[in-house]
Amino acid sequence: MPQVFAAKSIAESDDAGTTDGAGKRASVAMATVPEMNAAAATNQALGRGINFGNSLEAPREGDWGAGLDESYFRIVAEAGFDHIRLPISWADYADLEAPYTIPDGVDPNIVGQPYDNIWERVDWAIDQAEANDLMIIVNMHHYEEAQEDPLAHWDRILGMWEQIAPRYADAGDHVVFELFNEPYLAFMDEPQLWNDLLADILKIVRESNPTRPVLIGPAGFNRIDFLEHLVLPDDDYIIATVHLYEPLNFTHQGADWLDDIPTLGVPWEPDFFGWEEGLYDRSWDSRVITEDGKLRVDFARQWAGFSVDFVEPVDPTEVRFTAEGEGSLRVGCRVEDVDELDQARIETTDEPQDFVIDLTLCSPAASGVAVMNQIASPNPIRFSSFEFCSEARGCQNIVTSADLSLRRWVRRASDWSQTMGVPVHIGEFGAYGADGQVPMADRAAWTETVVDEATQHGLSFAYWEFHAGYAAYDIEKQEWNTPLLDALLG
Repeated sequence: MPQVFAAKSIAESDDAGTTDGAGKRASVAMATVPEMNAAAATNQALGRGINFGNSLEAPREGDWGAGLDESYFRIVAEAGFDHIRLPISWADYADLEAPYTIPDGVDPNIVGQPYDNIWERVDWAIDQAEANDLMIIVNMHHYEEAQEDPLAHWDRILGMWEQIAPRYADAGDHVVFELFNEPYLAFMDEPQLWNDLLADILKIVRESNPTRPVLIGPAGFNRIDFLEHLVLPDDDYIIATVHLYEPLNFTHQGADWLDDIPTLGVPWEPDFFGWEEGLYDRSWDSRVITEDGKLRVDFARQWAGFSVDFVEPVDPTEVRFTAEGEGSLRVGCRVEDVDELDQARIETTDEPQDFVIDLTLCSPAASGVAVMNQIASPNPIRFSSFEFCSEARGCQNIVTSADLSLRRWVRRASDWSQTMGVPVHIGEFGAYGADGQVPMADRAAWTETVVDEATQHGLSFAYWEFHAGYAAYDIEKQEWNTPLLDALLG
C-alpha cells in the first residue's frame, strides 16, 4: 500500500532551513490538408530560415557587434535556406510624438552608416532577399517600453505600422510581415491586451496589404504554451509564430543579458531528464537525470532540492511517486519561487516505496512541487511514476527524457495548428554558444531534434541566428559551423 501523507498547516510543521550545404532545398512539406489556403501555402514556401539577429534589432546597426552585408544573403541562399527573418527595432527610429514619423530623409541619429535612414536599409535588405530567391520576414522587434505599458504606447505602435505597411504594399510576394516580437510583461499578465492590439495592427496592415501574409505570435515571449490565450481575427493570410528555447537552463546557459544567468556546464543528452511540456526546472544544488526509465536525483548537500513549476498557478491537490534510495525528504509546494515544504516529511529506503502527498492545503497560487533533502547524504534517490495533480491541469506524469520533452513542445504547436486550422512557423529557436563555452556537439544535437520534429509536422522555422552569439555561421573564419548547418538542413 502507498504511504499517504495528509496535508498539514504550516503551524503544525517543524521549522527547518531552506535555500533556495549547397543548392536549394525543397521547402518543408506541410501536413496534408484537403485544400491549402494562402497562409498554409506561404508557410510551406518559408520552409527553412535563419534570423539576421543582433543587426537591425540593435538601437543602431553594429551596436551589438553584428551588421548586415550583401554577401550574407548569398551565403544563406547558397547553403539551401528558403528565407530570412529580419528583426528591426523601428521604435528606436520613430519620433516620440504623433504622428510618430520614421525619418525618410537624412536621419541625424544615423552616423557612420552607408545609408541615410532605416527605410533605405530595410528596402535594401528586401531587395537582397529577392535577388537571392529568399523570402523575408520584416518584423517589429525590441519595443521594451510598450511591453511595460502597452496602453501608453498603443498609438505609437499603430503609427509606425501606418508607415511600414503602405511602404511595402507593392513589395513582392517574398515579403511577409510580423506584427510584434515576443509580447511579454504586461501582455503576459493580461493576454487579452495583446489580442486587442494585434487586431488593431492587423486592421491597419489590411488597409494597404489586404493579402500580405502576416505572422502573429502569442503573448508570453511567443511561447508555445501561451497559444491557448491567442485569439486571431478571421483572416486567411495569418501564420502563427512561436519561439522555442526549452529547456532554458541549456539554451541560455551563460547568457549575460539575463538578470538570472543560467549556469554554464549543462550538457544536452537525449536521455537526460526533461520536463513534460508546460513544466519548468527550478531545482537547486541537485543533478536531475533519467536513468533506466527512472528519475534520478543527486542531492549535492543538505537542503538541496529539485522542483517543477508551471508558468501559472495551478492549485495543487496531490503528488504521487515511487521512491527508492536511502534518504530523508521534505515535500511541498512552490509559490512565486518560494518553497512551502511543509506538506510531508518522508523516509525513503533502498526498497521502492509508494507515496501519496496531499497538497490541498497549499496556496491556490502554488505553481509546482518541490522535494528537498533534509540530511547530507551522498545517496541518489530514484523516483518513478512521479505524477503531479492539480485543479487546473489534472494529473500529469513529469518523468520523461529531454529529447521526448523537446519533441512534445513541437507537437503541441502542431496540435494547435491542426485544431485551429492556422499554420505555424517557429520564428526563433537555438542554443547560445557562450563564446565557445557550450559544446557545439550539444548545440547541434538539440537543434537537430527541433528541426526533425518540425519537419515531420510541417512547421516552417527560422534558426536564431546567423552570425552572433548563437551563430550558425562563423564571421571571423567566414565559414559555416558545420554541425549546426547539418542539423538545420539535414
